[in-house]
Amino acid sequence: MAGDLRSVVISRLIPAPSDVVSAGAGLSGVPLRAFVVGTALGELPWAFAGVVAGESIETVVAEGLGAVVSLQLAAASAVVAVLLLAGPVYRQANANWFGPAQ
Repeated sequence: MAGDLRSVVISRLIPAPSDVVSAGAGLSGVPLRAFVVGTALGELPWAFAGVVAGESIETVVAEGLGAVVSLQLAAASAVVAVLLLAGPVYRQANANWFGPAQ
């Protein structure tokens, strides 16, 4: 429905367990190239958040992770995931409701 690369990116943006995503991609036959590129793109926001948190570890210890990694990062990742899914979901819903495109 969404394509191999897009599906991997979306699954990496959503805070799902990494092992589950990797196993699911393997079981569904995602090609290695799509898996590697999708993982790199989808994990980038979380890697950035980890770097920011690591750089400010004193603040994290004193005030908690929320003081360094904002809710906006998680929200932005969720928005990107929804936008990546919007086209395929629309096409699938349109095909289901109105029949195949002519």
